[in-house]
Amino acid sequence: NVFLFDDFESGALGTTIGAGTPATVGKWDRVGPANLPTYSNTQAYGGKQAMRIQDGPAEGGSPLGIDFTSSAYVVFVSYWAKVDPGDQLPNRTGGVNWKMSWLWRDNWSNDYDTTAPTMLGTNDAPTYNWTGNAAPFRVWGSGSPSYPKGQWVRYWYVINGNSHNFHSWVSSPTGVVNSANSTSSTIDNYYLHLNLNAYDYYNTTPTYLNYDDVYVSTGPGAQARVE
Repeated sequence: NVFLFDDFESGALGTTIGAGTPATVGKWDRVGPANLPTYSNTQAYGGKQAMRIQDGPAEGGSPLGIDFTSSAYVVFVSYWAKVDPGDQLPNRTGGVNWKMSWLWRDNWSNDYDTTAPTMLGTNDAPTYNWTGNAAPFRVWGSGSPSYPKGQWVRYWYVINGNSHNFHSWVSSPTGVVNSANSTSSTIDNYYLHLNLNAYDYYNTTPTYLNYDDVYVSTGPGAQARVE
């Protein structure tokens, strides 16, 4: 079941992406309160346009979200992300915190959610962490170096609530550079929501974040990507 696919080619250049905005397949259901994402040709991976958003203007950022129509026990997510060349990663006093996607059920901060990945570390030495945000803090897989700034990087993962398994990959245009595979009872059995560009630290120096080719599928066989 392909729940959403967006290559951001169908929107008018410069217009905002908000609640109810159609994707190539499906639609976006929610958007954060400030610095709304736009269709941009400043950076693009697969075509002529991508989604572009500035971090801030306060801690947390402006997530773009979808709501599953029923409990999703198996979820596959894939997207490409890029920070503008020369920009810092989202950080506060040097400490990076960028939750690039966030699966959750009832309460994004209290249940067994999944942030995939959370970028931590420092601007010069970042690490990615496939984690649950709710206490206790759980790292199911991590790696460093994680994010070649100024380049497109693909993040993709499948989470199976039936088997409590999480399998993730990181790849550049030349191939897979890291993978993690973990089974844990702290992996929730189903999810209801997904946020993209879910959370970021913010300082006074703007950072521009870009996403492209976002793909979300659910159900048995979700990992068998169809385009």
